[in-house]
Amino acid sequence: MKSIAFQQTAPFGKLGPQRPIPVPLQRVNPVIRIAHRLSGPLHVDWRIIFDYEFVLLLSGKGRFETSAGVVDFGPGSLFLIPPFQPHRLHSAHNDTCEHIAVHFDFGRHAYPGGPRIDRRKPYEVLLEGGLTLPRESRLSIVNPLIKLFERLVRAQVARTPLSLLESRMLLMDILWRLLARPGSGATRPDPVLAARMQPVLAWLDRHLPERADLNALAALAGLSRAHFNRVFRRWTGYSPREYQQQRRIEKARQLLVNMDKSVKEVAMELGFADVFQFSRTFTRLDGLPPTEYRRMALAGRQGAIPHARP
Repeated sequence: MKSIAFQQTAPFGKLGPQRPIPVPLQRVNPVIRIAHRLSGPLHVDWRIIFDYEFVLLLSGKGRFETSAGVVDFGPGSLFLIPPFQPHRLHSAHNDTCEHIAVHFDFGRHAYPGGPRIDRRKPYEVLLEGGLTLPRESRLSIVNPLIKLFERLVRAQVARTPLSLLESRMLLMDILWRLLARPGSGATRPDPVLAARMQPVLAWLDRHLPERADLNALAALAGLSRAHFNRVFRRWTGYSPREYQQQRRIEKARQLLVNMDKSVKEVAMELGFADVFQFSRTFTRLDGLPPTEYRRMALAGRQGAIPHARP
């Protein structure tokens, strides 16, 4: 079987603009493509990769170069290399460098160019809420992230079903820690953009049963309709109507464990045309029909199921 390349060395010509791929945080489901730990002189000449890559230096020194400039690296240097960014790494004076490399996708999303990684076109994953992982971090030798990367590689190399699940969970932990820890360098939400989006999200939450008027929402944000649609999707990962449907189903989950409301009453309260539309939407977004969700949610409550209204 012909192997599929995950990188391209120079020359790569004009790369073109990056297509944004908004990803809600709840849809982050990492797919690890390569995870290894290597030791020796590090010489990676100019190249681009088609997915994201973490490079963690455990020992040795050298230089990491991109079109934006040159950064010296040493033990504890952690780089996140995005797709289609020309870069190269070189150890100093042919010194031995021990490093960990992890190639991954944030999930099985629709990438420009189709499902084959070597046919992808330039893109950029945009995480919900304007969060951005730091491109460069300096970790102390006792930082728990280093142990997580080491465990990830061991689990990925073992390649048992359970170890592969473990490696994905470890990468989720790494992503969460990089986004959440103080001083990580992760970009925080743009305060100006947050000020525009917060009243819109608050209005949608207060008016879940109502059909969103895009012109009114754009005016509330102080943006044109076309600009508002782009900004809203970048901020939440959804269109306004998709977001509203997601929030309706989240509210439905809370209401369904209230045994005083029937499924039909929940549907009407949240603005669905009828119980059939509600059931179809709930099943599509949750994976279970609302009656089955209620049955499972109440299963642990003594005597709850007999009194629950369908």
